[in-house]
Amino acid sequence: MITADKFNREIFDEKILSTGIDPLDKLLGGGIQRGMVYLFVVDSNFNSRLLHNIAFNATYDQICHTGECTKGVIYVEALNQFDPHFFSKQAVRHNVNPRAILRNIHLARTFTWPQVVETLNENLDKLYYNLQKSDESCDVIDTLIVSGLTNFFEEMTGDGKNAVFNFHPFQDLKKIFNGIRRLQLKCKIHVILTAKLNSKSNYRPAGGRLLSHFANIIVRIVPFYNGFEFFLDQHPYLANHSVRLIDHSILRKPKTRNLINGGNWGKNKKKIQQKAGLKKKESTLDNFMR
Repeated sequence: MITADKFNREIFDEKILSTGIDPLDKLLGGGIQRGMVYLFVVDSNFNSRLLHNIAFNATYDQICHTGECTKGVIYVEALNQFDPHFFSKQAVRHNVNPRAILRNIHLARTFTWPQVVETLNENLDKLYYNLQKSDESCDVIDTLIVSGLTNFFEEMTGDGKNAVFNFHPFQDLKKIFNGIRRLQLKCKIHVILTAKLNSKSNYRPAGGRLLSHFANIIVRIVPFYNGFEFFLDQHPYLANHSVRLIDHSILRKPKTRNLINGGNWGKNKKKIQQKAGLKKKESTLDNFMR
């Protein structure tokens, strides 16, 4: 039996996983804690940037503390946005071998709703036992990341514009949650889920109350004209509030194109040909005079 005081001390003694975004870390009270389910309601533009940072920090922090990465990251990708070059660049920037990062990220791509259900309900257990056999340790997984959990959800419920199927997606969601809970019982991990907004709501995720009740912490990420705004919609002990992130890459002016070198050939074809022709004539005359 564990007391509340001992549980509280265990929480504060543990290393908190950073999201790599300072305003978001402050909103969450320092970062991502173990044993809780985090749901980020975000569009596809910011989704990969957020999850890639979390996956890299989960492996890089272990290398900084122990010299090697002993716990892996399970990355379930339903949006087809995983970019291994991002991890290679970040590893080189931090003077780490990219193989030490990428070999500990176990990627599973899903392209349909049944594949999402099968991966999270059945294959999580298989992957855990395979990693446990190779490592002979109980704590072989550090973080579970699911990108675009309910990306295909509205197609299955018939709420979307291109709805074709009519199965039992809410029962499938329960199966997914059971698979995640089983993994949480085996090892204390970080759980990060992302989902898109419901097409009929401005603040509720696709997946309804079932998904909202499963998640302990819900953060809604909304883009605005020069950055992103983070809304803390649900938290066990922090009050609901919001912070803003100004993205300077959005404010940068686009580079002007050179008409001759890689310009818009279709609209400026005659101008490019004329300029290129004049340069050729001038060069031949110069050679002749020399």
